[in-house]
Amino acid sequence: MPVSLIITLVTEIIGESRGLGFFVTFATSSFQYARALAAFFVIAVLGFILDRVLTYARDRIVFWQASGPMI
Repeated sequence: MPVSLIITLVTEIIGESRGLGFFVTFATSSFQYARALAAFFVIAVLGFILDRVLTYARDRIVFWQASGPMI
């Protein structure tokens, strides 16, 4: 999950004209550092939520395996 989120953001930075990656690039190049920091915060919260959803789904699907952090 973390790798897929990173790849998505990098491709948005490189070749898109919308999305969080583009927003971060645009905000930093426009010297709007508060907006860039807010976008980083949104990315961090999104990553945390996606991680929790994936962990919950894994625990429900593979119920016979001990619960714990994904490796």
